[in-house]
Amino acid sequence: MHALRRCHGSKAHRRCAAYLAEKLEPSGRSGGRSPYSESYYAGWIWCSGTSVKAVDFIHYDEKNNEWNLLQVKNRDNTENSSSSKIRDNTTIKKWFRTYSQRDATNWDNFPDEVSSKNLNEEDFRAFVKNYLAKII
Repeated sequence: MHALRRCHGSKAHRRCAAYLAEKLEPSGRSGGRSPYSESYYAGWIWCSGTSVKAVDFIHYDEKNNEWNLLQVKNRDNTENSSSSKIRDNTTIKKWFRTYSQRDATNWDNFPDEVSSKNLNEEDFRAFVKNYLAKII
């Protein structure tokens, strides 16, 4: 089953999470080397479905000896109160792809400075087009 079908949430959220999984996981979820990640491995693991409650990605930070927990949103205004509240008193961080009030993306602010250099809107759109071409 393709990665997009394993993820819960809106279609936009699923596309964003699947793109991030292709770019940041060891070899992508497709089994074998990801065409998007080349030899790059950021160490993020996609928590598809509900494998880790309210978390989309986890990453082990060896320097600080801790797990980073991340919720991914498609836009800065697409969060409901329950997903916001679930982060209270936790270390879960939120990251979003695009801004709602201006024509800008948030890839440069991905919470891993190494990964943010390898993420961009052009690659994301190419990923979505490639996926849609395969299912149509």
